[in-house]
Amino acid sequence: MEVLLNEIEWFADNKIPYVDICDANFGIFAERDLELAKKLKSEKQAKDFGARRHSLGQGVHERVIPIRNGIAGMRPAASGNARGSVPGYHHAQYHQAINIKFDRFSTCCRVSRDHKIENYTEIIMGMPGETLESYKRGLEQIMELFPRPVVFIYNCGVFVNAPMNEPDHIRLHGIETIRSPIYLWHSSIHNRGSIPEYDNITVSANSFTAEDLRQMYLYGWTAQAFHSLGILEYVAKFYNQVRGLKFIKFYEMFLDFCRAGTGTLFSREYGILTDYMATGYSGGGWDHYDPDLAPIYWPIEEATWLRCVTDSKALKKAILDFVSYLEPQCSMKPTQC
Repeated sequence: MEVLLNEIEWFADNKIPYVDICDANFGIFAERDLELAKKLKSEKQAKDFGARRHSLGQGVHERVIPIRNGIAGMRPAASGNARGSVPGYHHAQYHQAINIKFDRFSTCCRVSRDHKIENYTEIIMGMPGETLESYKRGLEQIMELFPRPVVFIYNCGVFVNAPMNEPDHIRLHGIETIRSPIYLWHSSIHNRGSIPEYDNITVSANSFTAEDLRQMYLYGWTAQAFHSLGILEYVAKFYNQVRGLKFIKFYEMFLDFCRAGTGTLFSREYGILTDYMATGYSGGGWDHYDPDLAPIYWPIEEATWLRCVTDSKALKKAILDFVSYLEPQCSMKPTQC
């Protein structure tokens, strides 16, 4: 504890701009962790340092709320809320130990909201045991939450010494991987180092094909760029609440619209995405650079959002064109839509 408390003081004295508490079980040892939270808060108030985020133990435990509230004083002035993670949710039957049942997940989001604590959701895409349909159901349940959570979706990495990398598990679940250059989003395009690093990521398993995984990526892109980041969130909610259209069906129709269109804002982004996926799933890596944005590698969903909101008139036209495409198909009874 003495070492940890001294380190917190060092952070504050040296004005460290970002502190990430990456202990997934922070909050389990309530008395100790509350002391650390209070120390972070007091140093913040005395010396005005540091934005941060933290990940608390999986599941919902009332005893971690005072700890979250204790860290709340660490929030950046502009954010308005403390921030913590809801551990990743997926339907995979494989590795149940890291899966959170959706009722617990939903409760965790509600408790965080009641205490004015921001939270975000992390999803692993390509877990053995997952199917395209179970993945879509998971996205649907997340999008049904209010307020909608911030969502981050990651490829499934198979790491040395991890149970998923054991030969028996690979054979049992039919796991296929590719060697992919490590993905360092928001890093400079000019300073990548001289020694490349690689991950092994899943591309298929007994429960999903390579094409299924590409479809998952498409739905994940819409969930992040257009729902979580807000471009089509309220349009989707209107059709969900007034016309009874499922969120995932709404975005399925959006993808159909993107495929059918030529020269539209959304269709261009769809084209950029499909080229990006082709490179990524052929082992070419996941870096995305747009010289019109900044000299960094962007997550594709963030770059999509940035390009879409740059021209408000073009975005408005694209949304109205999509609504014109959608409306004839959803003017029938909700159960038919």
